Amino acid sequence: MNDKKIQYQITVVFSPKTEEKDKDALMEKIEAQIESMGGKTAKKEKYGLKELSYKIKGNSKGEFYIFEVESEKNLAMHDFQLFLNRDPSIIRYLILKI
Repeated sequence: MNDKKIQYQITVVFSPKTEEKDKDALMEKIEAQIESMGGKTAKKEKYGLKELSYKIKGNSKGEFYIFEVESEKNLAMHDFQLFLNRDPSIIRYLILKI
């Protein structure tokens, strides 16, 4: 039996200008998108406001969140990337398959 789970680590950087209620709503949308692809959010951490090495979309700081996601199968990350690219509050993201 192969009950090995596939794990992803998703880092999302929000613009510091984004309101807290908007971030919370977007975090729920991100989790819903992950679940719709067949994944499950195992852990979610807020790393807080950090200074960026270089400006991204005119921002010198960003608010970092890290999601640890588990899945039974490979997730369609291309669709997820399109979802993240469409939101102007997200200034950068990184998806790692662990």
